[in-house]
Amino acid sequence: MNDSIKFEILGPKLALLEERIIGKSFFHELTHTKSVVKWGGAGVIIAISGLEHESSDYVLVSPFASEIAWYFDEVKKILYESNLMDYLSKFTVYERLATAAHEAPEKSKETEVLLLMQKEIKKMAISWDAFDSGA
Repeated sequence: MNDSIKFEILGPKLALLEERIIGKSFFHELTHTKSVVKWGGAGVIIAISGLEHESSDYVLVSPFASEIAWYFDEVKKILYESNLMDYLSKFTVYERLATAAHEAPEKSKETEVLLLMQKEIKKMAISWDAFDSGA
């Protein structure tokens, strides 16, 4: 599948996701557990506060951990439904998204952090073959 076809598949789905972020309709979908770790998988851990963790995982600590975890789950659904992510490419996808969230300016609001990750997934969607492992 070439890049333009991949973006045709992802474009509308990412646009709907972005509408949910901008409109803040996602807030009612958040899961607020008391757990420090809000999400973990494919080499990334998202936590609400510092955590003792000795592994090779990328640990992202953020006050918006619940929102970021929600976003990761939504992107995961979109990419797997579109057959664009597999057991190898997910490591790159999640690390790049976590890095984008981590690099958000200090005073960013939750929607701004989500939109930075959204910008990163769009970059990946446009040049999918740069890290696509053959999904």
